[in-house]
Amino acid sequence: MLFHEDAWGGAAASADGGATWDYITNRVAYNYTVPLEGGDVIPCVSREEPKVLLDAKGRPALLITQCMLATRLPNTAPTPQFPQGEAQHLTRTVMQPINTQSQRQAQ
Repeated sequence: MLFHEDAWGGAAASADGGATWDYITNRVAYNYTVPLEGGDVIPCVSREEPKVLLDAKGRPALLITQCMLATRLPNTAPTPQFPQGEAQHLTRTVMQPINTQSQRQAQ
């Protein structure tokens, strides 16, 4: 299981079918650097909203996260709740293949 803690993706495991969970805070399930196929990387200042998309057989296929970029837009117009305006960030939706080894073995 993936979980989100302090903007880092962590991992949790249960060897007994879910009766007890071991939350592993020192193992990062995904980091802030997103590698691209051509060798470039997208440097994220945070990655948020982790989701796992399953394939037709119920196996993990894609990790989907929001990557917040360092580039910022001007704040929104001031409001009573946000007198300085609200911060605006550029983001990318990242879809990374996962569990590709088991998918190759199953074919």
